[in-house]
Amino acid sequence: MCYNETFDGIVSTYAVFRIPRTMHLRLFMDFHRLLIRGGALLFSVGSNETNGTDGIAFLRKYRHR
Repeated sequence: MCYNETFDGIVSTYAVFRIPRTMHLRLFMDFHRLLIRGGALLFSVGSNETNGTDGIAFLRKYRHR
């Protein structure tokens, strides 16, 4: 199923910083693809450099709950 230009807005809190920085370009390109023209994106990032490995540890800890 294709969701191109489907959403008025995307909210991503406490998630982007858990993704490795090398994948951020692709992530934001996907956000752009999913948003309608004039859509809004609200996201938060960490205050320091991270490589996303903290997110991997988080997923491993909570994935089976």
